[in-house]
Order: sequence, then C-alpha cells, then structure tokens
Amino acid sequence: MPEGSNQYLGQARQNLLTRDISGYILPIFIVSSMTLSYQRNLSKITILIGFLVSVGYLLYFLSGRNRLQPEVIIYSVWVFWCATGAFIATNQEVFWSRYFTILQISVMIFVVAGITSARGSINTALIGMLLGITIILFQAISSGDLSLAVITQATKRIAGMIRNANIFAYHMLFGVFAVLFFWRERQKWLNSTLIYLALALMSAAIVASGSRKNFLAEVFFFNLWIINCYGKQIFRSRFGLIGLLFIVFSIYYFIDFTLSSSITGERIFAIENEYQHGYGLSKRQKMYEEGFRLIKEHPVFGVGMNQYILLAEDVYGYSHSDFIEVMAGSGIFGAIIYYSIFVVLWRRLNWIGTRIKKQIITYQIGLMKSSIILIFLLGFGVPYYYFKITWIYIAAVVGYSWYLEQKIKKVIHIRRLKQIAETRARVRSKGSHAVLE
Repeated sequence: MPEGSNQYLGQARQNLLTRDISGYILPIFIVSSMTLSYQRNLSKITILIGFLVSVGYLLYFLSGRNRLQPEVIIYSVWVFWCATGAFIATNQEVFWSRYFTILQISVMIFVVAGITSARGSINTALIGMLLGITIILFQAISSGDLSLAVITQATKRIAGMIRNANIFAYHMLFGVFAVLFFWRERQKWLNSTLIYLALALMSAAIVASGSRKNFLAEVFFFNLWIINCYGKQIFRSRFGLIGLLFIVFSIYYFIDFTLSSSITGERIFAIENEYQHGYGLSKRQKMYEEGFRLIKEHPVFGVGMNQYILLAEDVYGYSHSDFIEVMAGSGIFGAIIYYSIFVVLWRRLNWIGTRIKKQIITYQIGLMKSSIILIFLLGFGVPYYYFKITWIYIAAVVGYSWYLEQKIKKVIHIRRLKQIAETRARVRSKGSHAVLE
C-alpha cells in the first residue's frame, strides 16, 4: 500500500479516537463525577472511571496530538501552591480531605478541557452535564422531594441526592447555562419542547430549593444573556421585539410567583427582618472580618485549605465566600494564581469575539461571557472552588474557546502566508518586466 495511504489511515484512526470514542467517554466521565460521588457506596466507581479516562487521555496527550491550555497549567500551579498548606494546617485530616478534592478537580479539568478542544465542540461536555443534572433532578422528583405541592406550599427546602439545598440549586443554575447553548436549535418542535421543559423544571427546582442566591443569580443571568447574546439585534426585527417581550414577561411572572408563593420568596422577605435586627449584616460582616484577619496573619501561604472553618472565631461553618476561602486558604499569592484563570479566559473570549462574525459563535461567546461573569460574582456568596460542577463547566468553556482561538490563529496565519506569497509574486513580476525593458 502506498505510503500516503498508510498516513491517511493513521489520521482516520486518530479522528475515530478523537471524535467517536471520546463522544461516549466524556459524558460518562462527567456524569459519574457529578452523581456517583454523592453515593458513598458508589464513589469507588467514580474513582475507577476517572482513573481509566484520565490515563486514556494522558496517553493521547503524550502522543503530541494536543496541547495544554493556559488555564489548566494555572490551576495545576495553584494546586501545587496549596500543598504548602500541609506545613501550616491546624487539622491535617480536614486539609488533606479538601486538598485531594482540588487535586481530583485538576485532573478533571485536564481531561474535560483537553477532550473538548480535541473534539472542537463544547456540546459533548454540555450533554454530559445535562445528563448528570437530569439524574439529580429526577431523583429529587421520584423521591417526592420535588413536587408541585412542595413548590407552591413553601413547606421545605429540597436538596435531592446532594443533601444541600444551596448546592442543589447551584447545579440547576449550571443546567440553565448548558440548556441555553442549544437555544438556537429550537426550529424543530421536539428540540423546542425539550428546551422549554428543561428550563421550566430547573427554574422550579431552584425556587423549591429556597436558595436566595441562586434564584437572584438566575434572574440576573437572564438579563446578562439578553444583553451579551442579542443586544441591539433585538430591536432590528419585529420578531426580536416579540421574543424580548415574551422573555421579559416570563421573567416577571417567574419573580412574582417566587416572591408570593414559594419558600424562596419567604426567605427573601426574611432578609429584611434579619437586617432590621442587625443579625444578617453582622453575621456576614463577621465572616469577612474573620477571613481578613486570617489573611492578614498569614498573607503568603494562607492557613491551609478548608481551615477557615476551624480557625474563624465566633463564626459557625464556612465563610460563604469563594474569595475568602481561597485567599485565607492559599494566601494572597495563591488567590492571584487562582483568579488569573478568569482573567486569561475572559481575554480569550474577548479576543475571539472581536475576530469572528458567525452568528452561532458570537451567540456562544456571549453566553460564555455571561456565565463567567455570574460565576465570578457568585464568589462573593458561594465557596465554589471545590464544586466539581463549576470546574466541569469552566473546563468545557476553556477547551472550546482554546479550540476556536487556535483555529482563528491558523486562518490568520494562512492568510498572512498567502499575502506574503502574493507580494513576492508581484515583486518577481515587476522584476521580470524591468529586465525585459
């Protein structure tokens, strides 16, 4: 067989591994990470699946077929930096328990970002997320935790298999992010039905969870989504204005129903009473004051990950802040490393947005920017640095944006080479004419 044919077959096998096999492996990896880890008797299966998928992708990566994204390197450096906390931590067991979680997350980011960039599509990772969130959601429904009576009668906060109402709602919020990536595929009635049903169920789950932060975050996110994904386009057509009015009325009804007929509404109105008596303000203020005290006393290496809960005085539990937990746990330098991930990712999304005009890509860029803004802002009230769902999503965005960036740079490079070749051809042509004259 000719040498070129062998090379072609080799490339075909590589494409089969990258496109087809990874299309099944990545969702399985994501679903197991999101769901099985909450079941104590099944957590070992998660570790086994994670190990096999990680080794498989590592072999693929070592073959030189993909490169490390900057954010993956930054997160790994931060994890390495956090290891210094072992020499400082008050409780070694608590420290190592949390450290192994972020170490696992670093491997997960490496795999999800790598496979997403190799596939050149974010959809596979999003489908994995949606499958995991669907399992969590339907477990809550089948167990009776989530029902119409629970939503409307404001009886209790639901948490499902996650066993924490706020984190349950946080997962549903990321489900909303993922569903909206398929928003432009509503032409078929089946797609449209599934998208609206998913958004309705996830929004209802957030309301039934009683999570004030995630409810307000969802409302704010829809505004960001409209601005960043559509902007001025809405006012250029009649259908755009009708669509905007439909979304605005839907959001208004969603807010009105939540405030008047749900446990989330009750808890939002309870905030007023808390702050009138100074309880809510003093509690949150005390959490931040204790965090700043620990940062001031240990500015370089911090006190070790997950040690705030042990060292903060007159504060019960964690700080309710990603910024405080990261800065107190890994020091100021650690926090700079950690949050530079958002800076690098944001710069790339902006760079892509200024260089590509294809509508589906500009929509995706707007959606990714909206979600990254919200995730960053949620850091003031949610310590998400050890939530797997956070980093599965961010890793998918990193991998996909990296793929787009490299593709655009390749196109720019080819155009430059063509321009150079054309310029040289014109120079040669002029030279030959000069000789003839």
